[in-house]
Amino acid sequence: MHRLPPLPRVRGLSPSVALVMAVAAGFMSVTPVRAQQASAVRAAVVRARPALERSVETFVSKRSCVSCHHNSVALLTFASLDRHGLAVNARVRAVLEAKTLFELRRASAFDDAVQGANLGDPTPNDSYLLMAAHAAGMAPDATLGVHARRIGRWQRDGHWMTSDFRPPHSSSLFTATATAVRAIRLYMPPSLTHERDATVARATAWLAATAPISTEDAAFRVMGLAWGGTPAAALAAAVADLRARQLPSGGWPQLPG
Repeated sequence: MHRLPPLPRVRGLSPSVALVMAVAAGFMSVTPVRAQQASAVRAAVVRARPALERSVETFVSKRSCVSCHHNSVALLTFASLDRHGLAVNARVRAVLEAKTLFELRRASAFDDAVQGANLGDPTPNDSYLLMAAHAAGMAPDATLGVHARRIGRWQRDGHWMTSDFRPPHSSSLFTATATAVRAIRLYMPPSLTHERDATVARATAWLAATAPISTEDAAFRVMGLAWGGTPAAALAAAVADLRARQLPSGGWPQLPG
């Protein structure tokens, strides 16, 4: 079994509000809970939603870059809220979508993709971007296929690396690997099905065999295996590992201890 070196302890960082809200929205539909418990979850999400909208609107208006945290992940969260009847401000959603997906929709998008004109970190930056494109309803096309294939070609020994080392947001090899699996399964062209399936198989084997260190690792290990098509029974060990990290208070620590 592989084991990764421990991540450095980072103080003063809290989980993304967007990811927390997405998990909460999903929790309402997939977890059997009492009516009053579901109502409390919904009320918490509704209270948090305006703060997320303000933060996204401010970031998008003042920054030229497309970030994972305020663009791609925010768009994923907005889509999740919409699916659960908690629609966000339509104007903020439209501005966010236009800014986030601009490089995938502009007239030069295919040429730029082929030439790698805007290439940053294939994972998780580009993989989150393709996930956001899917959340926005973008159908597979040649441009998205080029991005997906490039992500697949960056796989090394079953997993993906990242140079964007900022714990806990984008340092985890599990996050890089899980989002890569999701992106290539969404947009790898049908003509490359064999290449796609072989890449995903290597990734799920790595995820299953590698011990996570942080909660981020453990959570994205579960998601990566699920996105890779791993049967529910085979997910049991990864799910058990994630559950075992839960504190008596009900929450999860960022790092052990």
